[in-house]
Amino acid sequence: MGSGKSTVGKAIIQTYDKGYALVEMDETIEARENRSINDIFASEGETHFRQLETKLLEEISQKENQIVSTGGGVVVTEKNIEIMKKSGIVVWLKASPKETYNRVCKSTNRPPLNNNMTIEHIEEMMKKREPMYEKASDYTIEVDGNLPKDIAMKVMKVLNKKA
Repeated sequence: MGSGKSTVGKAIIQTYDKGYALVEMDETIEARENRSINDIFASEGETHFRQLETKLLEEISQKENQIVSTGGGVVVTEKNIEIMKKSGIVVWLKASPKETYNRVCKSTNRPPLNNNMTIEHIEEMMKKREPMYEKASDYTIEVDGNLPKDIAMKVMKVLNKKA
């Protein structure tokens, strides 16, 4: 959450257009459901949203040449980790709690943080998710203090190594 996945994904597509398609999972879910993630969380809860993520990941995993920007909580569902590991290279864009807070503090569309937007809460959530991110990722790129174009370059180096 707030690590720059969407921004870096766009930078990759613009800079290294190698026929990749950019898939924004949160945007895709919102478009398909015709409502915001906040509304999905409020009306059906996180479990339903995570089911929508899994369904979309299953669909995405059938295609190639994609840069996929997942939601920050995609790893909380074990099946999602399995799908990602089987279908491509998973790069974790890792931000510190302070950096994450600075990036998302004015946002109101992050249901896990909407009622508790503090560095401490972000840090607690990250500690819980860190083992899941470690399990899911093939590579980790630290994003603090880096520009999106520099992070995109690092991601492309990883992808080119694996190609």
